[in-house]
Amino acid sequence: MADPLASIKTILENDWTSGNTDSLTPTVDFVVNHKLVNLANGDFILLYESGEQHTSFGLGGVDWTKAQTVSIDIRTTYKTAAITAVRAHAVKLRNEVERILKANITGDANYQQILPLRTQDLSDKNQGLGRFVIDCELKYWGT
Repeated sequence: MADPLASIKTILENDWTSGNTDSLTPTVDFVVNHKLVNLANGDFILLYESGEQHTSFGLGGVDWTKAQTVSIDIRTTYKTAAITAVRAHAVKLRNEVERILKANITGDANYQQILPLRTQDLSDKNQGLGRFVIDCELKYWGT
């Protein structure tokens, strides 16, 4: 079974259409590589695992599913722009991530299915930060 973070990173990088996001492509990386991301101007999509669940089913519970929850943290920080422009750009980034997730919902050789669970708006107009966090579940089937 492949790393769920690497799977999400790959599909976001490969399927990104910069024309949908003001002709800008964000930095897509793992959250551990960006300790000072709030200090930088730019677009970031940071990935981190936020949960894991095993569920047995079938006769005698011999089959199981494994679900890995990955959080996709979308941030845009342009402190010199008006917050309405920052927010509008953050919404474009969110919409592009959601488009990519829907296009890849059926999975590939690394996972069976991606299920978006919830989207949270964590924008902060005092800091000039447009931010959304999308939690999605990657399901794996096994025996």
